[in-house]
Amino acid sequence: MCLASGTYFVKAAPFGTQIGYCKEYSLAVSLLGDAYEPDDEEPKCIDEREPQQHNFYPDGDQDFVEFLAKPADGGERWYGVFTSDLAAGVDTAITVTMGSYDPWYNDDYDPGSGNFASTVCLSTTEQYTAVVAITNLGQFAPTSSYTVTVVEGPFIETIPDSFTLNFVEGGAPSPATYAISVTVPGGGNLWWQALESTAWLDIGPVIGKTPSTINMIITGTTTMSNGFYQGNITISPQEPLCDGSPNFQIPVNLVIVPASSSALEGGTWFIPGLARPTPSLQTMYERTGIFLPLRWKEWNGLRRFRP
Repeated sequence: MCLASGTYFVKAAPFGTQIGYCKEYSLAVSLLGDAYEPDDEEPKCIDEREPQQHNFYPDGDQDFVEFLAKPADGGERWYGVFTSDLAAGVDTAITVTMGSYDPWYNDDYDPGSGNFASTVCLSTTEQYTAVVAITNLGQFAPTSSYTVTVVEGPFIETIPDSFTLNFVEGGAPSPATYAISVTVPGGGNLWWQALESTAWLDIGPVIGKTPSTINMIITGTTTMSNGFYQGNITISPQEPLCDGSPNFQIPVNLVIVPASSSALEGGTWFIPGLARPTPSLQTMYERTGIFLPLRWKEWNGLRRFRP
């Protein structure tokens, strides 16, 4: 039996002759449906990047959520709807309706992979309330759970999301390889392609599906002159369904400092826009370089401070 939202009272009464001072019992009340029921007809609100866990129970249960889709300033804004963390026996399908647009539908984002999660990506240049219907092509049970998340583009997030790396001129980078975790906020499946912007960056793989890992290698530093170098890694969602949605960029800043300690004598290095020189003498690497105060002159893209 499914109950509407409200306050309910449970009454316990004795049965037969089982009455007495020492007669004890335990009462447990469990909700077999999820916390968002009833939502079979009236959609419940879902916030952007708010993972909601639902289940499919009883038989025939379906879930509806809604969110406000807004245009970007002077252009389109993208939204993605993702199911993830499917319990065994669950096979989700997503239908999104919005304004006068034709409905968006997806059953399995990656057919044949054994993962029955779904993904829908859409864009709008006007403001609408988007209604998402999630149905189950699999088994119905209190344990038939899944997570649904709505994400505003870009749909990719990474850990870390930027790099500032310090190397000594003529020396090899350490560590040689840096791992980048690539996911969709809240979970979800999305094919992506990655591209590096400069010759001293090398990445692999260049194609993958979330959740996944990109390995970044810094190359050629042994022949690079001291200075400040900038690059980036661009990750682009790919077909099916999400091609054309916003890219995600990972800035990679590289600092090559002089190998000779005499080159640092009487001064230190400050990366413009990234840090501020400190009043105390410091000759150790810090978050964005090495610091010292007062007058400066430009030198190979870095600023050198002298007392």
